[in-house]
Amino acid sequence: MRPSARFRSLRCLLHPKMLGLISLTLALVVLTGCGDGGAKDSISGTVTMKDGQPVSGSVIFTSGGKEYSGGLLDGKYKVESVPKGEYDVLVKGVGGAVGPAPPGNVPKDKDMSMVTPGQKTSGSPPFKYSRAGSLPKLTVTGGKQTHNVVLDP
Repeated sequence: MRPSARFRSLRCLLHPKMLGLISLTLALVVLTGCGDGGAKDSISGTVTMKDGQPVSGSVIFTSGGKEYSGGLLDGKYKVESVPKGEYDVLVKGVGGAVGPAPPGNVPKDKDMSMVTPGQKTSGSPPFKYSRAGSLPKLTVTGGKQTHNVVLDP
């Protein structure tokens, strides 16, 4: 009785030489996958107004039509997986809000129980910082970088 084509191809795959070739190919795939895959960098820092008031919203790094962004809460941010290169830095307010809140003034949507006496509350950045070219460019050179931004009203 003649084995079907399915069994002939299975027998071919189970041949010792073919098993060795398959094992070698799998090992190469696994080993090349263990590299850093073009490790990317992270940027963290603060965004404050000139008077020291923290800003909330988002920080965006743009270059060549690509954007890398991170949340900006009480003046602190972290943006991960940013490739090396030169970027425009943009700062946008929460929900498109513009203009800093007066120091010590708690926005109506904030829970007052979370604010302690003398605590600075974060405001929104001026609209002008949501456009490319409004802040100096940032060059990402590698590893973890810190980039602090101070905004003029």
